[in-house]
Amino acid sequence: MSNFEPRQGIVLFANERQNERQPVMRGIITVTEAMAPGEYEVSLWGKVSKKGSKFWSGEFKPKGERPQAAPKPVDDDPFGDSEIPF
Repeated sequence: MSNFEPRQGIVLFANERQNERQPVMRGIITVTEAMAPGEYEVSLWGKVSKKGSKFWSGEFKPKGERPQAAPKPVDDDPFGDSEIPF
């Protein structure tokens, strides 16, 4: 089995309500780092589990934060001169 690393996110399942006062959805929010007070953006995707149950999965991040781009690899030969003999 692969190593599981928790990621900051949200999982919501439809709640089988017994009455109108119970929530329509219930779930878990996983926080993996300290969070400052403020506004957070939430993104959700509809998914289906291996058992066929429909659920919402998502993530949250500070409002206005953009994902970090992966660093570009260092090019040891930026001009492509490695085959020139001089």
